[in-house]
Amino acid sequence: DASPGHFATVLVMLRSTVVRVDHLCCGMEAKLIRDMLGPLEAVAEVKISVTDRRVNVEHTDGLAPESIVDMLNRKHLGASLQDKSVVESVGSSFNHAEIVRLTVNATQIVLFAATLALPRVGFPKMAYGLAWACVAMSVALFHEAYLALRRRSPNVELMMAIAVVGALVQGNVVEAASVGALVTLMDLVKVCALEAVGRRLRGSVVSEPLGVEVPGGGKVPLASLAAGDVYLLRVGDVVPADGRVVAGTAALDESRVSGEAMPQAKRKGDSVLSGAIVSAGYLHVRAEAPVSGSFQARVASAVEEAKTTLSEMEELVGRFATWYTPTVLGLAVALGLYKGFQQFLVVVVAGCPCALLGAAPFVQGATLTLLAGRHRLLVKHARTLEALAVMQAIGLDKTGTLTTGHFELLRLEPLPGAAHTRQVLHRWVAAVEDQDNHPLARSLVASYKGCVADFVASGESLPATSGYQRHGRDGVSATVEGRRVGVGNLAFLEAALRSSQADDDDDDDDDESEMPPRLRAALRRRREQEKAAAAAGKGEHAGEPPPAAVAAAGAAQRLA
Repeated sequence: DASPGHFATVLVMLRSTVVRVDHLCCGMEAKLIRDMLGPLEAVAEVKISVTDRRVNVEHTDGLAPESIVDMLNRKHLGASLQDKSVVESVGSSFNHAEIVRLTVNATQIVLFAATLALPRVGFPKMAYGLAWACVAMSVALFHEAYLALRRRSPNVELMMAIAVVGALVQGNVVEAASVGALVTLMDLVKVCALEAVGRRLRGSVVSEPLGVEVPGGGKVPLASLAAGDVYLLRVGDVVPADGRVVAGTAALDESRVSGEAMPQAKRKGDSVLSGAIVSAGYLHVRAEAPVSGSFQARVASAVEEAKTTLSEMEELVGRFATWYTPTVLGLAVALGLYKGFQQFLVVVVAGCPCALLGAAPFVQGATLTLLAGRHRLLVKHARTLEALAVMQAIGLDKTGTLTTGHFELLRLEPLPGAAHTRQVLHRWVAAVEDQDNHPLARSLVASYKGCVADFVASGESLPATSGYQRHGRDGVSATVEGRRVGVGNLAFLEAALRSSQADDDDDDDDDESEMPPRLRAALRRRREQEKAAAAAGKGEHAGEPPPAAVAAAGAAQRLA
């Protein structure tokens, strides 16, 4: 009802079209694309990644993808539709065309180096021929300059092409080759640097494995893993798809997913997110989403999104370059008419805005790389980086405490009446945990050894162990200097108490002879209370804690 006093709600469905633009070289072409597509009524948003030469257009069904490609190609941008699955690939690298282009660029640089070296060893004619070869290999430069003229949008390539032609007109073939090689070297450095940025950004996401194990043996490709399928995870495996545990127990390192450094225990019924790493145990997981719809894929999409954002400085530079380049060409023509052709070429080369246009993207890319690679922090927008320069205070909202991800032992307290000193207990714990790779185990070993170099230089070593055993995700044990030493959590202690209670009738005194007196007394009192309660029929009430838990709680309370 659109009558007065009523409001009509219209839902518009948007679709995403990804276009590969081969001639997207810098911010000037990016601004041209935004000016073309942005004002269209059917276009909601235009996202451009200069590093990937890719344009992502969010639009309604009223605009066909083929129409977008036609509009871009009318400006001679070399546009073509791109499969979205290629975009979402975490480990993508150079395609065949880019490899050919980089090979030609590298060859041109080598030939130019030979051009400079050969006259010094007595081969000037050969150097002259190689100089012409370098100029001929600048065909890509001349092609971009031609397209700039067709678009009536002067750019860096047009200015450099003018410089090359001007040097040839003056008969300076080596100078023409040097300009072409300089542009090629700039392009080579830019492509390799931006690819390194992309690799480091993609490296902030755990790389997907090629396949995943399934019950019954064998592996299946990730692409065929669907919701409802069950897959296996072992130590060191990466969770490929979001799911729920149907069997097994394990500890998962979710630091790359949630930022939490403490390994998270997972058992039947718990959910797991793609990107987590199994640090201990094994799991059978039922996938709740395919790989393309899991958490890791969404993070990969956010990584690509970060490269399409435009900072205020980059936007300002793009607007500046649109009138700067024509102004420089006009000034060069004026000076050339007044002072000669040589002065014209000097102004064209000196006024080339290549460094200006490349500064903002390189700074942005380097910062994103540092944050993602070193600090595992994914910044989703370039404007956020600029905002960091003016921030005075930052408020953080996180459940629990922010940590550095490195654990350390703060205090070691033996039970009262313990038969062994703190130093001996610490040495035994370090010896047992030295066999494990759990983060807490490494911190316990480091707390005893301290600086490894000093520890080795002192001549001290950890005692030998035997019979090492891992007790699921709860703890570990081994025999050290004739003693059975266990290190674990509360569940590990409860299991040890249950084992002690089970053997109580046979060798009660032998099992308890090595316990601290207060713990031994607490266990005996608790056992007497349990026997009395069982005789009175009180042990059958619903909701009563199990005897092992009562024994552990009672012993801990009396020893506190």
